[in-house]
Amino acid sequence: MISGILITVTIAAMAWLPKAAALSELHYDLYSETTTTTYFSGVVNQNRLRVLYPAFGFKVLPYLGVNTSGDYTNSGSVRYADNYVSPTAGLLLKPWSFLGLFAEYRRLYRTDTNSGRLPKEEDDPRYGAYAYFSKPLPVPSIPHVEVYGESVALGRYSSQPVSTAWLKLGKELSLSPLWSATPYLEAFLRESPDLLIGVDERSLRFGGKLKWQHGGWAAQLLAYRRFQSSSVPNGWEALLVLSADGGAQEWN
Repeated sequence: MISGILITVTIAAMAWLPKAAALSELHYDLYSETTTTTYFSGVVNQNRLRVLYPAFGFKVLPYLGVNTSGDYTNSGSVRYADNYVSPTAGLLLKPWSFLGLFAEYRRLYRTDTNSGRLPKEEDDPRYGAYAYFSKPLPVPSIPHVEVYGESVALGRYSSQPVSTAWLKLGKELSLSPLWSATPYLEAFLRESPDLLIGVDERSLRFGGKLKWQHGGWAAQLLAYRRFQSSSVPNGWEALLVLSADGGAQEWN
């Protein structure tokens, strides 16, 4: 049933986007993240590029795009991310600026089947929601709070969605018109049905973020360490995020 709905959304989006009155009405969304952690050597990388057609005041956005995922770790037969290229089509609803609801259809073309454990090609319908909130606080030493949460149900996994949430308290320090640095404290939570789409984690972290931003482009380098964790080894970890035109973190 859900797959049928998503296929319908895909066909509608593919038919609608080329009929936009002008190319200037289309918007793009770029998001890329590269992670290295204490439980593997190497990096995991995920990328997303979408072209969206805004309707009803940017509240309804059908889109086409491509997603990639890659595990570049030295972990033997264990994989911490899927390896694929995926054409994508879907529908994003944004009733408010901080909230997104989506339904999406992907077709995975794997570049590594993990020694034959995974099919070379696979349908991958998804749907879910994400929310992001950032607000200054009336406290001199902690002037802002950031909250992010997402929950994504994948057709490949019927047991549970993959859910991620974090809350950061930090102090942004302006280094120049383009650069800033933010020391922060963070509470982090992730629940995942499979190692390929995330490691279960509940932890408290401290770290720092170095950010460059120019127009709609941004690059962020985060380094952090856990105070404690119920599920993963402790140690310094790093995350590099590249985004353009307000690319959201959600992996819809």
